[in-house]
Amino acid sequence: MIQDQQRADGAQPSPWTPLRSRIYRNLFIAQVVSNIGTWMQSVAAQWFLVEQHSPDVIVALVQTASLGPTLVLGLFAGALADLFDRRRFLIFMQSYAVLVTLALAVVTNLGRLDPTSLLMFTVAIGCASALAGPAWQAIQPEVVPREEIPAAATLASVSANASRAIGPAIGGVAVALVGPAAVFAINAVSFAGIIVALEGWKRPKQSAPIEREHLGQAILSGLLYVGNAPIFRRILSRTALFLFPASAVLALLPVAAAHRWHLGAAGYGLALGAIGFGSVLAVAVAARLRRRVSDNVLLAASAAAYGLAPLAVVWLPFVAATPFLVLSGMAWLLTLTTLNAAAQLSLPRWVMARGLSMYLLVSTGQAITDANGWPQLAAVSQCRTTRYVPRKVHRGVLV
Repeated sequence: MIQDQQRADGAQPSPWTPLRSRIYRNLFIAQVVSNIGTWMQSVAAQWFLVEQHSPDVIVALVQTASLGPTLVLGLFAGALADLFDRRRFLIFMQSYAVLVTLALAVVTNLGRLDPTSLLMFTVAIGCASALAGPAWQAIQPEVVPREEIPAAATLASVSANASRAIGPAIGGVAVALVGPAAVFAINAVSFAGIIVALEGWKRPKQSAPIEREHLGQAILSGLLYVGNAPIFRRILSRTALFLFPASAVLALLPVAAAHRWHLGAAGYGLALGAIGFGSVLAVAVAARLRRRVSDNVLLAASAAAYGLAPLAVVWLPFVAATPFLVLSGMAWLLTLTTLNAAAQLSLPRWVMARGLSMYLLVSTGQAITDANGWPQLAAVSQCRTTRYVPRKVHRGVLV
């Protein structure tokens, strides 16, 4: 799939090598903070709906409202990122996100927020993330050398997994201490951090095209390129073939935790933590594995290893299944970072964002289908039936 020249000479950068670059390090830290802020807001939004006695389906729609715009705007986002200066485009979209999130915080603080308007604000913020996603992916090859792209993809995946684990926990505590409005304001500040990091990046001036494509033409040319790029089509196919079956583990896990293992919410968190621990552990072995085996072998081995996890969840007790959950986390990270790096390395610069937007469409579609597997949704659902539900809200603070 990928002709990795670094493997030929035995050189493979450490997963931490991209952090030596000041620009990449600033962008990485800002993205981690922003991801944590986004998960905090998701918890605050869902908890607000719980306090409003909204149906479970409305609570679950928060995640869909956040990720859904990617499916609608993905192709447009890729074309816009290829047509305009990506740094300026990202600054514009993050500024829009700051304003919308601040407006949400103000409306909440004034007591004017209701479930319908909350979902509308969530969609509006999700549009910012959807439009910025391909541009953010496309700037990675500009801020790190080509040979460090796999390491940068690994760090991005670790950032996403760590934020998903940390954000809901911090968000729950913050909602209890200061209320949803303050959490929404914190998320606005986290978006602003990305603007600061982008302002510090002095992107080299790009040569302007002789004739700029219209938006429709840009989308069509991107689709035509992908249609005639067998390597990139294979990457998309492998991504879909891995992700959609892989979501079965996240779908089975809460059921197994509740009915087979009788763990409760805390035990379910431990099960998810085992998967997260595996993804972090994979960072230590990723470079070593890529030195020793080809990408095709690594992907096949990861798929086989991940396939053991559903069997373990169905047939084994929790203690015996835990090593397989750790293994599934390792396989998940190795597969997605390999495919993501392959996507970035296989695309020419002129169509980079459009191609990556299609990659994000495939991966985000999977995320939406198993949104109910994320830990904060399970935590909110558990709160409906346990004695730990706060009894009332006083001035926006759960007491």
